[in-house]
Amino acid sequence: MDSEAFIPVTAEELTDHRFRRIVEFCDIVDAVTGRLVEDKIVSTKGLRATGGKGHYMRYMRLNGIVGASLQCDVRKWMKFGATPMWLTIHGPTWKPTEEVERLLAPLVSELPRRLFTTNDGFPTVPIFVPVGKERHAVEQRAIEQVVDVANRLAGLVAPPAAENAEPAVPDLEASE
Repeated sequence: MDSEAFIPVTAEELTDHRFRRIVEFCDIVDAVTGRLVEDKIVSTKGLRATGGKGHYMRYMRLNGIVGASLQCDVRKWMKFGATPMWLTIHGPTWKPTEEVERLLAPLVSELPRRLFTTNDGFPTVPIFVPVGKERHAVEQRAIEQVVDVANRLAGLVAPPAAENAEPAVPDLEASE
């Protein structure tokens, strides 16, 4: 079956309130980002929130250095499964790096799998959502998972000052 084929719309889909969950996940991305900033795990200074077809993301710097984006991404959910929330690691220079891949490599062999690669080469980590829990528990679990990744990347350092000029944040509209 063609995964790109348009499926005819049903009357139930137009009245189904489950789609509000997508908006709720976007709100959770904002809440989690806010808490991570408060706890000084991430910085969002000079970065923005963006959205597009099927995704909403908050750019951040893990440990103040490592570019990342926390997102609700329906495309990744469809492609990789398991969750609507993802943490994509862009690295200290906003470009894929071997060092980031090396530090996150152990996540590939965890079950369920905790590391995928986007079409443009960035490592992305599923942020698993606990089932049957209230919103505050979902947010707390997401924070714990982001902190775990930040801890794994704690050894990364900022590039030299000449290379540390703030690059444009990548456009991930076409990413998966």
